[in-house]
Amino acid sequence: MTTQILDFSRQSILDRQSIDLVPFLESFATLLGRTLPENIEIELDHEADSYVIMVDSGRIQQALMNLVLNSRDAMPDGGWIRLGIETIDYEPEEERPITELGEVDWVR
Repeated sequence: MTTQILDFSRQSILDRQSIDLVPFLESFATLLGRTLPENIEIELDHEADSYVIMVDSGRIQQALMNLVLNSRDAMPDGGWIRLGIETIDYEPEEERPITELGEVDWVR
């Protein structure tokens, strides 16, 4: 709870590390699949085999957990949860969300 409050106030320190989102989400989906009701399925959707990003893996896992649990609560009759990854292509003249990073690949 303290970490979340600090995150909200932007005073926390991030532990950024390089991770590949595909195996990260595969492992995460397997873990969640065991905790969700049988009438809810998790679907992973990605075109590439690898999306390497710099991120605080604990924080992204917590954010995804919150989203998935909120989704579960919103679907009492069941359904599916889609976790998708895709590369965003910016044209050279387009402004990036964080200009200090320069021309890097972006993933959402």
